[in-house]
Amino acid sequence: MITFQLNTVYEFIFTGLTVNNTLYYIKLFVLYGTKPDLIVSYNCPSNLPIEIINSKEIVYKLDSETFTSFALTEYGCTFVDENETLLLLLENENVNADKFIIEISINNELLFKGSLDIISVIFNKADKTLECNFKPQSYILNTTDTVVDGVINYEVLNINPNSMPIKLTDFINKIYQIINKDININLITDFNFISVNYNYFPAVVTNTNINEIYIDERMFGSYNGANFILNNVNNFGEMIKRLAFTLGCFTGFTSLNQVIFMPFLSNNKPVNVVNNSMVISYIIQGTKDVVSCLKILPSGIYSGNNTNIPGKYIANEIFNVFLQNTQYGYVRVGKFGFNNQIYELDNAVLKYWENYFMSKKYCFEHVFELVGINYKPYEDLLIFDKKFTPTELAININKFTTTVKAVCTG
Repeated sequence: MITFQLNTVYEFIFTGLTVNNTLYYIKLFVLYGTKPDLIVSYNCPSNLPIEIINSKEIVYKLDSETFTSFALTEYGCTFVDENETLLLLLENENVNADKFIIEISINNELLFKGSLDIISVIFNKADKTLECNFKPQSYILNTTDTVVDGVINYEVLNINPNSMPIKLTDFINKIYQIINKDININLITDFNFISVNYNYFPAVVTNTNINEIYIDERMFGSYNGANFILNNVNNFGEMIKRLAFTLGCFTGFTSLNQVIFMPFLSNNKPVNVVNNSMVISYIIQGTKDVVSCLKILPSGIYSGNNTNIPGKYIANEIFNVFLQNTQYGYVRVGKFGFNNQIYELDNAVLKYWENYFMSKKYCFEHVFELVGINYKPYEDLLIFDKKFTPTELAININKFTTTVKAVCTG
């Protein structure tokens, strides 16, 4: 029996073998106390009567509507807790759910890190089992306000308001640094950013890439005369999703320190060539009906047959205030370019996404069960001489397999 001490991290380590005898580790860390600057670590004895009897899949999953962000969905497992050690920790006032953390590693690669979802907990007194789920670290963005008491939450971003405008790439970094100060971002978009400055004759046209684009406070609202009206983006999870959709991208963590921000449908993504022998099973299933109308807000422009019938249209909001720092000062980006065409900004986003939402790609889901766990959500897969863009990857560490749900893109 453990006598718990304040401001101590208790570490429980569980090991297992995959079907090919690859060793994996599941580590549970529980902080007992509330003073993180005074923490000591304690490795719990390996002979404690606690074990994992059911470990669920680790899943990468894209947002089901916008396909602009993915996150590791909740990982779940069941513990046998004969002495009710974990239950005592859970019920203790000195333990917060967000400090009840699990890590899963294989071959020294961290596959998942998440904190306890308290509403998922089920403890069965009869058989001493504790069933629970763990939320991914990206969940923190969904609980971080963009505005606090009517004031933009620059503090959490470590931004001095007087430093605005700032580079868009720096802004995206600062959003993810809310979770981890040491993140690295792989940031790509298929769009070029084009501004036209009509204050000069002839007009000055500037064409550049995302690394030279700036944003200002209008990410959080707009001006109505002298008044600043806040928009409806309530948290930084919503903000990063809307940014990704605007730029034709999806985004999220791929590991503890690595974030991607990449095009969803693109020839600029890495491709993993999968040998046919690695395919255990393959099915094609219809999952959605054809969408009649795709709308871009706030402009309201649309593609297809305009309708307000639920299920027959998709309407997504975008950001439309991007700036270029030219020799003539900051100029608003009014156009995007891609596929050797130039469009008004809103129309560019519409044209980009209609290739997916208003095509048969949107209706059918290709499901593969593949040998191995080395598939990445940001890599397209070349299988049977066709290219597939993953929308979900489910890693089964015990079977050493991955189930991939994907869109056929070529």
